[in-house]
Amino acid sequence: MKQRVISGFIVAVISFGAALLGGYPLYAVLAFVGFYGPYEIISIRNKESNKSLYFAMILYIAAIVFFPQRSAGITILFIITLFYLAIAIENISLSDISCSLTLTMIIAYAISGAIRLSAMNRYILVYLMLTGYAADTFAFFVGRRFGKHKLIERVSPNKTVEGAIGGWFFSSLFSILLGYLCGWFGFATWFVIVNSLVLPVVSELGDLSFSFVKRNYGVKDFSNLIPGHGGLLDRIDSLLLCLLFFSSMVSFL
Repeated sequence: MKQRVISGFIVAVISFGAALLGGYPLYAVLAFVGFYGPYEIISIRNKESNKSLYFAMILYIAAIVFFPQRSAGITILFIITLFYLAIAIENISLSDISCSLTLTMIIAYAISGAIRLSAMNRYILVYLMLTGYAADTFAFFVGRRFGKHKLIERVSPNKTVEGAIGGWFFSSLFSILLGYLCGWFGFATWFVIVNSLVLPVVSELGDLSFSFVKRNYGVKDFSNLIPGHGGLLDRIDSLLLCLLFFSSMVSFL
């Protein structure tokens, strides 16, 4: 438990510090996510890691980040490349390329969204991180105290309906308060309130989605990078989907 608390504190200092500082510290953290995330995705295959697949994933993430206006064409080329690798290399299955495509797109667009949102207002990233962590924390304590009904046992056996509702309720209140204190980040009040109500649900979905991937491959964690927490993607799964959702809502707005 002590190890988990210490490593969690270090991760929090690095992530929140990078978000608040912006610029090169943020780019360094995002670059690490872009390089190490695909490595974890390949590692859970329980097969020999394939350098060609990893290189294709890294190249796709970099292309999306540096050329977001050409994202549609880049994604089509990435899909074609994945199918070519699956046909040319015997140990890459259809499940592997489906997982690689989905998770790599999530990472790529989340990183791109983080850069764009940070340029608008650095506190948006802090807001998204705290919203996700609050949803997870409140869900844990409410579920531990009142949880009786399993949420989706085949995906995450420890999550309960009561915990999910408690996590959503308290995280929403916390997020609205944070938005108010930050002057709604320059957006309309209703926009931040609506997102504060929806983001805890998106955060829970992110956690469940990545748990579903791990169960498909029969692993508990993506890696052992962070003592007591598992891998990088185990720690930021909820945040990745929150980044995707909020940046998409900003684009629509």
